[in-house]
Formats: sequence, structure tokens, C-alpha cells
Amino acid sequence: MDAEEYRKKIEEDILKIIAAEGEGQKVEFKAKMTDLQGELVSRVVLPTLAYGLKPVSKFVGFEYSDEDPGGAQSIAWFEEYQQDPAKNAASRERILTYNREDCEATKLVHEWLAKLCK
Repeated sequence: MDAEEYRKKIEEDILKIIAAEGEGQKVEFKAKMTDLQGELVSRVVLPTLAYGLKPVSKFVGFEYSDEDPGGAQSIAWFEEYQQDPAKNAASRERILTYNREDCEATKLVHEWLAKLCK
């Protein structure tokens, strides 16, 4: 399973949990979701090679602590951690840091785009 398939599976799982709690909550949750990349691509032209989170967040000033962050890399860290959780605790911490930083980067890009579009 590649990183995009994994992301879609997680999103589907979250929506199933919400759906189990009631269709109204699922609709409300989906209504609050925004394709930030789609909004970005349709509104601005950036001096980046791609419009993914990593290059865009770097452009707006975010720096990841890891030299080579990425979804595929985080899956490799997770698989390494699963092989021997006690021995590979550092891989778990890298995943948690990566996920936290992805959230922080997304927030920064969202705030930057919202400010730009005012």
C-alpha cells in the first residue's frame, strides 16, 4: 500500500467511525473538510516545483525537523517500529513528530492562504 492509498484508508476509517455515530455527524464533518491543495492551486502561483504540503509549507516558512520527511518514509518508520517496538521506540517518536509537524505545516499554509485571500 502506497502513501496515498494509506491516507485514503485512514480517511475512510475515520468517516466510518463518524457514520456509526450518526449520518448527520458524518455530513457535518465532511462539510468542514477542505481540500487545501485544491484551494491553493486554484488561487495562487508559487515558485515551487510542486504544490504538495512539503514544498508549499517550506515556501511559507515552515521547517521540518527531519531532513527527508514524507508519507512513504513515515510508513517505513512505522513498519520498522512494528518489527520490534521496544528496540525501535525512536521510530515511533519520529512518526509522532512527523505527524505533528504535518499538522503544524498544514495550519501555517492554511493561515497564509486565508490571509492572502482576504
